[in-house]
Amino acid sequence: MSLPTPQGAAVGAHAVTWKIRATWLLIGAAMALVAVGGVKLYRSSRSPTPSVAAASAPAPLPVPARENFDGYALPSDDARVKDNPTDLTVRRGCAWGVPGGNPYKSTVRQALSAARLPVEVTSKIGTMIERGIVSDRVVIARDSINTTSGKRRFDTTIPSMAFGKTVCFGTRVNFQAGHVEVADIYDATDATGTTVTVMVPYVCGNVSVLSERPHYYVHNGDHSVPEPAAAASLAAALAALWLVARLRRQRG
Repeated sequence: MSLPTPQGAAVGAHAVTWKIRATWLLIGAAMALVAVGGVKLYRSSRSPTPSVAAASAPAPLPVPARENFDGYALPSDDARVKDNPTDLTVRRGCAWGVPGGNPYKSTVRQALSAARLPVEVTSKIGTMIERGIVSDRVVIARDSINTTSGKRRFDTTIPSMAFGKTVCFGTRVNFQAGHVEVADIYDATDATGTTVTVMVPYVCGNVSVLSERPHYYVHNGDHSVPEPAAAASLAAALAALWLVARLRRQRG
């Protein structure tokens, strides 16, 4: 039986040293991922993100559920009135409670121009709608606007909705509890790379600009559940810790 040479022993010791360093680097990375995910989960469980909190506790509407409300007139010196390039009336604070009760009566491009969208976005989305190029589909309820896949969520206070001959800023969904409608959505990016999403319900053809909610956490009642990307990061970190523990047992 041959004995290990000094050179072979040095190589073996060098390999063991690098294994130990790699192990500790892996442990550090895993612990960092777990710590960051844990802190975010704790903070989210203590208080929802601002947009979710605002959407879950909106101010009372001046009308009961299942009723429309035409909102309030904007002052004449408001930029949305002064710079309105269309013949549509602009208002604020409306409620959409009767789907199909007051269908939109002008063009898509007029609605988007009155909503003050950039010219390039108005052109892109106008063309998409004319050609039937749909980005996705959403289900609209009193307390949610979600894609059918569940991957995207939008506020039920709609930044801009065109109905009749009006564009109303800050329109709230006011359906009867349990009632839902379906709509197509169209995505386009502006010159800065920001995505703009426009919704057109099947029932009425109203043209709405939506506001997308954050993706990190889904709030379910009193609990906060990490969405898939966050959950995957935590799972990867835990798997790395398990692998390190296994390697250490094998060496021992």
